[in-house]
Amino acid sequence: MHHLNDPLMDVFDRRRWIDLSADQWFAAAIIGAMRTCVNDPIRQRIRDRLPERNLRNDVSGVLAEILVIKRAEQELPSQRLIYQLLDLRKATDMLDVQLANSRAGLEAKSVLLLEEKKRRYFAINEKAASKSVRRGAIGYIGVLTAMGSRHALMSKVVPMNEVKEWPVEKLGRYGDPAHVMNLRDFAVRHAGMPSEGKTLATIEDYLRQPPMVAFSDIEDVYRRAHTVRPVPQELLETIHDTSVVPVLQELVRGLRSGGQIVD
Repeated sequence: MHHLNDPLMDVFDRRRWIDLSADQWFAAAIIGAMRTCVNDPIRQRIRDRLPERNLRNDVSGVLAEILVIKRAEQELPSQRLIYQLLDLRKATDMLDVQLANSRAGLEAKSVLLLEEKKRRYFAINEKAASKSVRRGAIGYIGVLTAMGSRHALMSKVVPMNEVKEWPVEKLGRYGDPAHVMNLRDFAVRHAGMPSEGKTLATIEDYLRQPPMVAFSDIEDVYRRAHTVRPVPQELLETIHDTSVVPVLQELVRGLRSGGQIVD
């Protein structure tokens, strides 16, 4: 296990409420759709979560990565970062963010609230956690939000050695073993929420404000993502000296200029 004195630990040493923009949701929808297309041919049929669930998982997962990368860029402007938002040949196989001069890094994990089937746990797939350890992950950043929301709650770093000590349960229709922590307990311990009162209800009430983006608009962008040509090279690169934000803005601007996106 890697030591925990990486500068990224200081960047994510406390929880934060993040204000989300429409462009962030649209960029996540575009990249998420491209990932789905890459993964579909290699995904086992029994692993297919069906179109809408694939959409929600891929979009929210990309959004979490974008938010974590953006925070690292803001707090460590002189550092070169390693990440890869998209690989057009295969599923991405890198940590979600790390410093170029470090062998350690962090993973982002999204949890969608206000879903029809309520989430009960902050869960990390057991096999995925082991792979992350081999890649050098020192912890996870949890991002709690709702589809199209104006806000996201970003946790502080959850150390990998703590995650590995969580009980393992079989979750979901596939019965995948996962390290789990009750979502309310996670919000209190790692996202600084008060333990008194209805902790998750408090978060959900904040996320329930009029959405930044309607789900139908996210879905529309997701389905039209194949019209983006060419894919910005910066999304495919692994070592970055400059911010990803202008690249994402250009990505969304391209769809807007072609009349493919709702303003």
